[in-house]
Amino acid sequence: MKVKKAKVKFIIMLTMMILSLGITFKVMALQSPNLMLSGSENVITDNNAILHATLYNAQAEGINVKAFKWTIYKGKISNNIVVKSIEKVNTAAGNKIEIECNVNKDMGIKLEPNTEYWYEIVTIADKDLNMQLFSQSHYFTTLAEGQGPKESTSVAETSTVQITTSQETSTTKIKASKITSVKVKKAKGTSKKSVLIKFKKVNGAKKYKLQYANNKKFKKAKTKVVKNNTYLIKKLKSGKAYYLRVRVNGADDNWSKWSNVKRVFIKK
Repeated sequence: MKVKKAKVKFIIMLTMMILSLGITFKVMALQSPNLMLSGSENVITDNNAILHATLYNAQAEGINVKAFKWTIYKGKISNNIVVKSIEKVNTAAGNKIEIECNVNKDMGIKLEPNTEYWYEIVTIADKDLNMQLFSQSHYFTTLAEGQGPKESTSVAETSTVQITTSQETSTTKIKASKITSVKVKKAKGTSKKSVLIKFKKVNGAKKYKLQYANNKKFKKAKTKVVKNNTYLIKKLKSGKAYYLRVRVNGADDNWSKWSNVKRVFIKK
């Protein structure tokens, strides 16, 4: 009996040690430096891409980040056809460095419409780095010609615009848009391999951009531009889950941030 109790006590202590080690490793992983893509913030048009990423916890490890190397490739992610490569000097500090590359402005090139590209970000520092933590790559497809926002600026930024009246022309600074986002109210699957999505109507909205995919990261997502706040998505595959989100275009022709994401399962 005593031997049995001793065994039970040993198993409990061993379990607690394993759990404790697991928590410790998890905390260490969260605190370790890593470069993460911010795909939801990317802006893709027919000839441009504004790409985003964030570097976490570099300063905590005593790493002095000098620059970030951005490389754009044409074709699928397995191809190595370099379109342009630049190094952007890092002027930010701290444990959270937000990174952006505007292909038109920073690289001085225009992309081709409806074309597959992929990009790579590499961190350049004052010492050798583990590239599994300090580099990332991903792909995107430019929109068809004529699609996408005219100006690739964030809705939260302040931009200079031209205001024309019948008497005079003047330049002033205004907020790019007061519209910050739109809320998806309902997304319901039907028996006809389709989804009916409804989102909150926004005053002053010119159009809405609906995006849906069968994965949370919206890889190879399909996009629809609509004028009404309801839309029926057709020709979906049964037995699969789809993720949907929406953003709105205001009177200044700039897009808002993406809405909340809705998940819908299409029954067989």
